[in-house]
Amino acid sequence: MGTHVAAFLITIYAYHYSRKHADNPAYTFGTGKVGVLGGFASAIALAVVALVMLIESLQRFIEPHAIQFDAAIDVAINWFNSQCYQCIFIKR
Repeated sequence: MGTHVAAFLITIYAYHYSRKHADNPAYTFGTGKVGVLGGFASAIALAVVALVMLIESLQRFIEPHAIQFDAAIDVAINWFNSQCYQCIFIKR
């Protein structure tokens, strides 16, 4: 999720930059390509993250790690409790 936010922020920055400098005569053909480059940069960032995730998953497939079930159960219980808290107290 954090990487998606970072990629989205790159695109937002490129959009604001291109809107801010739209009337700048230094950009002979306009700033339309700035937004495209921002989108491309965010796509490349997400592709790199996906590649790292693929490499990590292949490494774990080849050499599996022991799963710590006690910690996983604790995380699941804490998540469930937080969801119950939100349903009971926040929706009022």
